[in-house]
This record gives sequence, structure tokens and C-alpha cells, in this order.
Amino acid sequence: MELAFELAFAAGLTIVAFSFGALALGRARERYLVLLTVVLALAALAAAGALTANMLHRFADNDPLLLAAGGLAAAAIAELCLWPSQEGFDARATSSGSAKPLARILSPSWRRKSASGCASSSGYWRASAPTPATS
Repeated sequence: MELAFELAFAAGLTIVAFSFGALALGRARERYLVLLTVVLALAALAAAGALTANMLHRFADNDPLLLAAGGLAAAAIAELCLWPSQEGFDARATSSGSAKPLARILSPSWRRKSASGCASSSGYWRASAPTPATS
């Protein structure tokens, strides 16, 4: 029984780690973050309920139950904190023109382009003819 609660704690941390990785690679969607937050919060609530029942009937040691309840609650809060990060990653992706900001940063060809002046080759720094003044 104790092993099941310890594995639930480890699963919660793994879910948050994979969510952060998906977020960094631009693959995380808001509905999945919401779903995982709700699942982790319900799992934390179930672990807290099991801890309460254990206080009354003593079917297991309290330490793994405390670990699971606290760890899953912390994992749910960490997953909840990924929502604003997702908006920040999305804003950065749209401003840089890339759907995958981390993959673009890690790409060696992107480093060469940015070192050689990517903006000047795309026309942002090109001088344009002056527009006539209208009165």
C-alpha cells in the first residue's frame, strides 16, 4: 500500500516535468494543462482523504500518505503555475515568428543566422524611399 502512494507522488512529479518539457518545446496546449491540473488536484484530494481514513483505521503508515498528499498538491500547484508560462512562451513564439522557440534557439543554423544579422537579410533594416508628406 505504501508503495502505491510513493508511486503516485513520483507520477505527479513526472507529469509536471513532461508538461514543462512540452511547454518549452511549444507542444503544450492550455486544455491539456487544465486537464492535468485537475487530475493532479483530484489525486491530491484522494490522497488527503486516504490520510484522513488512515488516521481513523490505521491501514498504512502515515509517512507515504503525507508524501503523496503533499507532493501531489505541490505538483498540482506547479502545473497551475505553468499556465502563465504557456502564455509567455506563446507570446515569445509569435513575436519571433517561430512556433517552437526553444527548438529554434537550440538549432545551430539559427545561431549562424543571428550572428550574421538575420534582421538585415530579411529586410527590416533596409533603407526605404522616403514617403511624400501630405498636407
